Amino acid sequence: MELRSIFRFLALSASVFTPGALAAFGYTSSGGNYVIDAGSVNPLIFSVSQSSCDIKSIKYRGTELQYGSQGTHIGSGLGSATVSISQIAGSSRYIKVTCVASTLTQYMVVREGESIIYMATYITAEPSIGELRFIARLLPDKLPNEYPYGAVSNTNGATSTVEGSDVFIVNGQTRSKFYSSTRFIDENSHCVYGGADLMHVCIMTPQQESSSGGPFFRDIDSNNAGASTNLYNYMNSGHVQTEAFRMGLHGPYVMQFSRSGIPSVKTLDVSWFGEVSITGWVPASGRGTVQGTATGIQTGLEGVVHWFNSAAQYWVRTSSTGVFTSPLMKPGTYTMVLYQTEFKIAATTISISAGQTTTQNIASTFSTTPRTTLFQIGEYDGQPTGFRNADKFLRMHPSDSRMASWGPLTYTVGASPLSDFPMALFQSVNNPVTINFKLATAPGAATLRIATTLSFAGSRPQATVNGWTAAAPAAPSKIDSRGVTRGAYRGHGEVYLVSVPAGKLVAGSNTVTISSVSGSSGTTFLGPNFIFDAVELDLEDAIHFHSVRYKLMINILFGSTILFISVWLIAGAPPADASRTANTAGLRLIKVSPEDSGRWVSEEDKIRKYKAKGIGFVDITDITDDKVLAAFSAPDSQENTFSAQAVTYPTSISRQTQVNSLLSQVSTTNAKTWLKTLTDFYNRYYKSTYGTQAGTWLLSTVKSVAAANSAITVSQFTHSFNQPSIIAKIPGTSSNLVIVSAHYDSTGGSSTARGPGADDNGSGVVVLLEALRVLASAKFAPKDTLEFHFYGGEEGGLLGSQAVFSSYKSAGKTVLAVVNQDMAGYSPSGKLSVYTDYVDAGLTGYVNVVAKGYVGATTSDTCGYGCSDHASARANGFPAAYVCDEPMDTSTPYIHTSNDAYSTIMWDAVLRHAKFTVAFLVEASYL
Repeated sequence: MELRSIFRFLALSASVFTPGALAAFGYTSSGGNYVIDAGSVNPLIFSVSQSSCDIKSIKYRGTELQYGSQGTHIGSGLGSATVSISQIAGSSRYIKVTCVASTLTQYMVVREGESIIYMATYITAEPSIGELRFIARLLPDKLPNEYPYGAVSNTNGATSTVEGSDVFIVNGQTRSKFYSSTRFIDENSHCVYGGADLMHVCIMTPQQESSSGGPFFRDIDSNNAGASTNLYNYMNSGHVQTEAFRMGLHGPYVMQFSRSGIPSVKTLDVSWFGEVSITGWVPASGRGTVQGTATGIQTGLEGVVHWFNSAAQYWVRTSSTGVFTSPLMKPGTYTMVLYQTEFKIAATTISISAGQTTTQNIASTFSTTPRTTLFQIGEYDGQPTGFRNADKFLRMHPSDSRMASWGPLTYTVGASPLSDFPMALFQSVNNPVTINFKLATAPGAATLRIATTLSFAGSRPQATVNGWTAAAPAAPSKIDSRGVTRGAYRGHGEVYLVSVPAGKLVAGSNTVTISSVSGSSGTTFLGPNFIFDAVELDLEDAIHFHSVRYKLMINILFGSTILFISVWLIAGAPPADASRTANTAGLRLIKVSPEDSGRWVSEEDKIRKYKAKGIGFVDITDITDDKVLAAFSAPDSQENTFSAQAVTYPTSISRQTQVNSLLSQVSTTNAKTWLKTLTDFYNRYYKSTYGTQAGTWLLSTVKSVAAANSAITVSQFTHSFNQPSIIAKIPGTSSNLVIVSAHYDSTGGSSTARGPGADDNGSGVVVLLEALRVLASAKFAPKDTLEFHFYGGEEGGLLGSQAVFSSYKSAGKTVLAVVNQDMAGYSPSGKLSVYTDYVDAGLTGYVNVVAKGYVGATTSDTCGYGCSDHASARANGFPAAYVCDEPMDTSTPYIHTSNDAYSTIMWDAVLRHAKFTVAFLVEASYL
């Protein structure tokens, strides 16, 4: 239901009623409870505890519906609250119960004559009493049944447990409360019902504007658990959480009691809600709308437009012609996203003003037309539509006997039905999936695209083509929740690109296998797994290729007829002068793996199609040094062959007294202020005005911090883009360099998206600033010269660091160590993580020695190709190491989104990194 219809305001009356001798409508106080009579034709009388805010009794038409052992309440119950009640007159008469706890206020309102409890929940912090949910605990003998999905979530009579304490076997079928879920965008009413005097109790929410998760989020709606039948309204939940929780007013939402069937949210009127003084309520006059047309949506798929920021979220379906009008929205700047079904195809930003309608069209930037598809399995719709068991998993566990066999499966292009391809790949159940297909001639290089919707336990796809195995991609952003076993499929929607070198595909029969790989463990369906969206093998636009022509034949079985499709393309590697030619056309040449010969993409696609999807890359457009290009084309196993400057590192620490004295001066006081300023920039995208402004601020801040020691120099390193890199130098008695680095640019998933970049990489920036502050204040005088590098353009393909280290190589500088820190503020493990790929092994060992000596045990992981700026140092022949806050599987889930916010930072992690940095600089300054 659109909020436009919610806010129909009626005239207010100034009179206020006080309780006396009650007619049907009113309230009394009895036994520590407020007893409220709605005055409805079908009588609704309920009791609210004056000490806890729990609903203790619900009588509808004289029948008690409330479960006796536990109340109906928020979370798991407030425990204690300040509870007040008032009777108000406006366009109708109302009774309002207000329950105030430390960071939460719960409202319950009845309107005279209606068998409805209207509710709203206002929060200033996520409550400590459990998830932000409303749960009505009702009697199962009166209300045993559930709507709309029936018995799938009825766990009464369970004979055994399948998983955890929430998936059970009942009558030979798997059941769980999770199988009652409905996408937010599809929500109407969800109900429990029953009894000889048939009654429905239903929850309805007109708009989940303050919840988290977007239009396709789903969570528990109902559950007959045996002892009680439970009816829910989930507002903020950790179940497959993809964005930060929102504070403010959640609601209104209602619990309606009905004898006339199932009510509809479309007929629900809450236009009067502003009459009862609810904190956080924004009336229609304080809101605005967006209207426009969406284009580029694939035929047959639904168009959905989604707006969100840290305070609110909204969505609307487009018409068949793409026309849309938003719900009434709070003022502010929003990210605006277009989906085809659930697959993201465009994003931009828009500002909303109160009382105004803004026109903003949006066009898909996802297109398959510049490439020739050899085969495609499934549609890019953000769902596992049509794949095996995709029609069942929402309402049953994958182990259920009603599921078709998971395999391992083999899919033959042109012959197999779509249901022969698995919706999910479980590492210990049906790994791998095999794809067979035929080609008339060998096509040269190609790209295998594997679109996924959700990963569990760090699972990601690794492809093998005719015996050639591609490198395993980096782990996706972790979502710390079960997925497919709970009937969930929507996560961050990673798309993995595999560059298949020329010569790997052959004329005749070909085989691709896709495997689930992960550093995590688990058994059967709780082992690492991911869900498929689509798989495509294609040849990209001719700008990729040169000189060799070939003819492709795909055999497609059409009944008993074979249809031969012939496509002529140009193929091969980029020509020697391709850099200059494509650059004038505004395109950039990037590599996504050592074996990738390069692909031309736009600046926007670098961020949207690669960075936002977690695909590491290096922009090689401006590299003219053949040795550097060779380094970027060499596998990780050859890391030591590129170190032009061999260094022998100590095996123990030796400067404890000096270091410990300095560590006592390290704090997060200034870091918090610095990071707040950094994250207040709309984004720090290296080609944006905001990115330039962030560079100006950072230069000023570095100079201010360095001013404590007049020997320190601060300079800018300018680039072809406006955002500079910044270098602070503490001179030593030797010109040999020890460098610590961090990039300061950020992205929220596109060039125009909100990108606060708190952990990535504002945290690394403030770590270096704090280390500089401590050493500058102490007038520390090193033997080796120390440099603090703050790079621009990292998210664009390591641009700033490439230019800096190319300059250092040309100048013949001696660099003893480069320690890069990218993400230093989110660490559930409480340990530094020292990464081991695309680094110098000797320096990495020394980093571990220093870290363990001063800040405790470390973890380790691999980051993948083009991960961060240490790769630039390595490629230019300098020993480099990479220190992060956490292994990939447990790192921040908010990277490269608008939710990488200041509020997500764990300050003990920042402190740990700052202490390590100080310790390393002191120890390494005597190399």
